[in-house]
Amino acid sequence: MRHGLLAMCMFAAAAGANATSEPFSFYGTWKVDKLVGYSEISVGEDQLRGLIGKQIVIGKNSLKVGDDDCKADNMRATTRTTAPILLREYKAGVKDAGVPARTLVLDADPCGYVFRAGLEIVLSQDGGFYRASRVKP
Repeated sequence: MRHGLLAMCMFAAAAGANATSEPFSFYGTWKVDKLVGYSEISVGEDQLRGLIGKQIVIGKNSLKVGDDDCKADNMRATTRTTAPILLREYKAGVKDAGVPARTLVLDADPCGYVFRAGLEIVLSQDGGFYRASRVKP
């Protein structure tokens, strides 16, 4: 019985590790599906909801969110603890952003951060955190 429980724990740990260690690329076209939370808000609710349905295009040196096109000086993707980034950059917590406590994070300096959330991404724009799904690589 004890071996069965140990095997189940090891399987669960391996399954959890595979969920975030699978190859993942931020590059491509994404569609904003929903607003998942808020940080310090600088615009009205209508403007925040206006980004839903818009595209996000992430290239080797650019991050385009709707009509906002930002050229990145540096693009680095690393697995990181998300709470310090969220608090420092957005004055928000993990639950506010709807991201895991530790995940793959794209630092698109100076354009901001993009967080992996399963097969989707989360990013902040104008005080809102948005979840987006891949349209094409």
